[in-house]
Amino acid sequence: MTEQQNRVAAQVMVEGGLAVWSSWLDVVMSIISPVFAQARSRWAGFDYVEALLGAQGRRSCWQLAELAGHATPRRLQAL
Repeated sequence: MTEQQNRVAAQVMVEGGLAVWSSWLDVVMSIISPVFAQARSRWAGFDYVEALLGAQGRRSCWQLAELAGHATPRRLQAL
């Protein structure tokens, strides 16, 4: 890819946020699934990745847990 194509791709990824990544999210999840022994840890990992891709600016576990729909950041912190 040329430098211009890289810049355009990066801009689309930043502007699109999670919408751009949603097509790749299933692939990422299938790759990291075997790492987790428990289903609840696996789902917390999925929530964490999804929140990271959707969040803009600074990210704390409280903010990421909020984006993922968790009541507290405990599960993501334990991850």
